[in-house]
Amino acid sequence: MSKKIKAQKVELPEEYTLTPIVPEQRHHCVVIDHNNNVSIFNSKADLEKLESFNSLIKDTIAYCWPCLDRFMEIERQTILAYHDQFFKCTPPKDQTIEVTAQYVWAQFHRHVKTSFLSATPTLPTGRKSNLLSTPYFIGNNPKPEAIITPQAKECVKIFNEAITKFGKGEPKSITEEVLRQYVVDQGPRLKTRQDPWRIFQYYRTQLINAHILRRT
Repeated sequence: MSKKIKAQKVELPEEYTLTPIVPEQRHHCVVIDHNNNVSIFNSKADLEKLESFNSLIKDTIAYCWPCLDRFMEIERQTILAYHDQFFKCTPPKDQTIEVTAQYVWAQFHRHVKTSFLSATPTLPTGRKSNLLSTPYFIGNNPKPEAIITPQAKECVKIFNEAITKFGKGEPKSITEEVLRQYVVDQGPRLKTRQDPWRIFQYYRTQLINAHILRRT
């Protein structure tokens, strides 16, 4: 008589011991670009209000879900495919597709490449900061030889390209919003898994000191 083979128990990921999502995440807008990078916005309206939406962002979007409820409306197989991508296993047998979608939605937030949730911070007074409208200019008497590391040099190239393509006025300037989006789009050139804008911010002081750029 042949022995019965005992089925292997599939270990569920640690995330299954956590609450699938926090309440405010339900209303966030999740965007997936053609390189499978995740960006998150407070709302779809905030996404479409960006100055760079039509010129830079719109054509890069593969999927856009304005909220969790809309994500739950897509094909079951797509939700399961994302679940497999994040967790490397099938959902528990008795778990509904709605709960599975919530776990996937939470993973979008954990694997976000660019978060715009704090893009326009609110000040203690209740007024919105004008941070993203800060203009960037080409510096006076730039000294590119002062920039040594390859990543910093790439930041210089990206900045110069951005202000050449999208700069306005005389002297030419570009808003932080447009520059940030261009840096994100050119992120693979920085050869990092970190948020490209954070990398640019890290080197920004070097670029200012080398008179590559100025913000006033």
